[in-house]
Amino acid sequence: EFIAEISSREDAAALTASIVAMAKALWLPVVAEGVEKEEERALVAIWGCEEAQGFLFSHPVVAEEAARLWRVRGPGSRAERAAG
Repeated sequence: EFIAEISSREDAAALTASIVAMAKALWLPVVAEGVEKEEERALVAIWGCEEAQGFLFSHPVVAEEAARLWRVRGPGSRAERAAG
């Protein structure tokens, strides 16, 4: 649960940034899970996360609601892209 503390703990931020950098060096896509605050979204976007998910975007929903949200928000929405 180090994402939950990246905006308040330097060691959690350093660990997360290192994991993202390692994944990027291996050409792996990076999805930040557990993003709950705008500050967390901004940090993971700066570090190069292509996508993020968590309560900042939506609480868990059933499949039908997820499909509806996808149709309403569409590709490229804030719920889909960490940096956008």
